[in-house]
Amino acid sequence: MKAISDGLKRELEMVAKAKGIDMSKTGSSSGRGSVVPPTARYSTLQDMDAGRHTEIDMFSGALVRMGKELGIPMPYNEYTYHMIKALEEKNDGKFNYTGNQKPIIEITVNENAVIHFELWPEIAPIACGSVMQLAEKKIFDGRAIERLEPGFVLQPLFFDGVDPQIDIMVEPEFKTNPENAKIVFERGIVAMAGDPENSSGSQYYITLAASERLNGNFTVIGKVIDGWDEIERLEHVEVEEAIEPQSGFVYHRPVKTEMITKVRRIK
Repeated sequence: MKAISDGLKRELEMVAKAKGIDMSKTGSSSGRGSVVPPTARYSTLQDMDAGRHTEIDMFSGALVRMGKELGIPMPYNEYTYHMIKALEEKNDGKFNYTGNQKPIIEITVNENAVIHFELWPEIAPIACGSVMQLAEKKIFDGRAIERLEPGFVLQPLFFDGVDPQIDIMVEPEFKTNPENAKIVFERGIVAMAGDPENSSGSQYYITLAASERLNGNFTVIGKVIDGWDEIERLEHVEVEEAIEPQSGFVYHRPVKTEMITKVRRIK
């Protein structure tokens, strides 16, 4: 894995400076973190992958805005990994989502059935970029469907605080992009879980019916384009009631394991 180039360092510094971010004073947003030496911030992606992360979440919200203005997806979490990777891939020309051709995500269920949905990065570049990055890194693979509400939503990932690889929060684009908030939640819409202040960067869900109460309250990232036979099969599997231990939220899950074998961007 190549080291971060001097050019990228300068680009990052210039963008940070333009946004009023002091790169020498980046610690934890909660006040628990310590100042990170510049040499630590400019480690290699390989070092970051190996677990030697830096704590710069003080300005993670600002980084989301920076990434959006740069035209790159910017997952928002406590590490610099996604920021640096996004800058590198932007320079390599990999993040060009502005054309007419929509990215397509393929979900493989139980090793053979597939569902395809198209992404709409023009209205949700941050969330779409996060989903594509996680798919590329195979983070979604081999996970059982955690939530299934017949007549409402199919949500492969539901739990928070279990896996740091998927505990990613991003800017709520339904609040920052009026075009996103205008999308009507009909059957087959793909959106991100979250709350009024934040949006998940990993927990996508598929609506199984129109739902007016979702309109304008969650970030829409796309729509199912085929694989309806599999979705309809899943709608009719036996489910059981369960309680999310942290919040006490009552939800439903498949009685028999339904496995997301893999998730890939195919176009």
